[in-house]
Amino acid sequence: MVDVPKGMTVVSMDRFFELLKADPRDIMPNTNHPYFTYWETKDRVRWGWSTPGWRNPGEPAAYAVRNGG
Repeated sequence: MVDVPKGMTVVSMDRFFELLKADPRDIMPNTNHPYFTYWETKDRVRWGWSTPGWRNPGEPAAYAVRNGG
């Protein structure tokens, strides 16, 4: 079990990328953190979160989106 950031809801990988594709904003991964990734708009508004990050590719995957879209 992973600790999901406060204010985010866990979703499946398919649902995460479905929502990402449907959002008209330019949302990109922020790889500043080696163990997880925040997904942000170009204005740095956090949209989502995923793990593992670039430093631990063997860990179980988890995806979450911000509550309220």
